[in-house]
Amino acid sequence: MYPYILKDFIEIEALLQVFANGWVDITIIHWFAALFYTMSNDGERCNPCAFFGPNSINGVMCQRNPEEVKGHILGVYELHMDKQYFLAPYLANNHWYLFIISPTKKEVFILDSLKGNKDINNYLLSEVIEDVFKGTKFTWSMVECKQQNGGWECRFMVLGYMMEFVYTYQEKFPTDIWQTTRVATQKDMDQLLRIIMPWFFVKMFPNWSYPFKLI
Repeated sequence: MYPYILKDFIEIEALLQVFANGWVDITIIHWFAALFYTMSNDGERCNPCAFFGPNSINGVMCQRNPEEVKGHILGVYELHMDKQYFLAPYLANNHWYLFIISPTKKEVFILDSLKGNKDINNYLLSEVIEDVFKGTKFTWSMVECKQQNGGWECRFMVLGYMMEFVYTYQEKFPTDIWQTTRVATQKDMDQLLRIIMPWFFVKMFPNWSYPFKLI
């Protein structure tokens, strides 16, 4: 997944927080990304995408140490130059976004559940990406994706965006793409949680059995 060995740990309390308090931290999102990535190597399905590490590209890193962020992006890109898409779950100012970057197609798509009237200039990561791929004229698109109602749903919605891309959109992307800015309801969030968490446990603990249906 990365051009270096990375050890990461999830405390059982963090997993319980997902169910008890609806809390997802950056480590859990990282593990979801890692599990989506391993699907490209286990024969489950064609998966022409790689992932940038959320801890290595977050807003604080982009502001304080952009050279390190550039090094991470370049290292992952050079390791996976056969991939068509690079997914970047990006945390900045306590809000989660998903960048989908295609160096081969020279396109970048931003999914922001608080999109409003934002453009690429609202994200520090955009500047870093353009600096890494100097000489590449990217077309940037703000995706018409489902929007959040409160101040906490973004972390779950990013997990949902990643799962939808891997399982639904990537094979025909961007012909097939999100096309709704409907505000997510509590029912939507409950349904998402019922999908993503059993999937997570099945992948993490293969001997654990639980029926679930993909989006």
